[in-house]
Amino acid sequence: MMRRVDGVVGAYDDFLDAAWRVLRARGASGGRRSPECDAALQILNDKWDLFKASCDLAEGFVLTAQRDLLPMFAVPDDVMERTSTLAAVAPPNAAASTADDSAAVTDDR
Repeated sequence: MMRRVDGVVGAYDDFLDAAWRVLRARGASGGRRSPECDAALQILNDKWDLFKASCDLAEGFVLTAQRDLLPMFAVPDDVMERTSTLAAVAPPNAAASTADDSAAVTDDR
């Protein structure tokens, strides 16, 4: 996983460096089109494509992991129905009374 993240970060950094080169080339040419600007734009386009590809690979990894892991944690429908029925008739959570008890203790001080 970290290798994929590092790949995306590296591709992003390369893309930003290429964008900076375009800006420098454009500034050096006075904003006019030049062979240096064209070369920098081509490199920028290539780095953009690499960045998109690395993001697509990372997304594919996440979707594959999700597809593989989700069934391990999925709850069958009949269990969900029983759980929701039990939750409807179960007494309220005891946490509320604990909060009230702690408030009562602080009021006595």
